[in-house]
Amino acid sequence: GGRVVRERSIAHWSACDDVLGGCGSVDGVDLSGSLHFLRAALGGETAPAGSLALDLGAGSGRVSGGVLLKVFERVHLVEVSAPLLQAARTALCDDSSRLDFTLASISGRSGSS
Repeated sequence: GGRVVRERSIAHWSACDDVLGGCGSVDGVDLSGSLHFLRAALGGETAPAGSLALDLGAGSGRVSGGVLLKVFERVHLVEVSAPLLQAARTALCDDSSRLDFTLASISGRSGSS
């Protein structure tokens, strides 16, 4: 059932040390498009002072670094894979004072299904 799928998913992503099929970075066109969309939705270049973005399934932090940190004051990354979260910490170390990291599943399920 759902519990087995959840456990397999967590096991899979916990064993990963990369995402995006091994690509070294997010395409610049994707980042530019995401920045444009986000800024249009917010009605300005940056979010209001004190703003926080939540990056669920943050992987190695590519979207946080390429988009979210350019718009929000703080970013909270949540990832189920310890190696990916560590990769995000390393990649985004220059902005560490603006970041929080949490190792967790975002399934919202507990125990049995």
